[in-house]
Amino acid sequence: MKKKVTLANVCFFFSVINHVKSKCLQQVGCEEHKRRLTKDITSFYLNTRLIFVCEEYNRFQSESAAKKRKAKQLQKQQRLTA
Repeated sequence: MKKKVTLANVCFFFSVINHVKSKCLQQVGCEEHKRRLTKDITSFYLNTRLIFVCEEYNRFQSESAAKKRKAKQLQKQQRLTA
């Protein structure tokens, strides 16, 4: 099943960031380290998700460009043989 980069995927990041900014996120860890630990976990999660979304977008773009190239080559061959 192919997933496409959609507006919903992009909006997801902004909703998480807004949630974090609103400071209603439950913090993880002891009193001394909870702010830093929560920030590190959230950053890791968002960065990892963003990497996967970017990889999928790049794969989609590459496939799209390859299809266009192939169609153009086929069209050129058809003109030469006609």
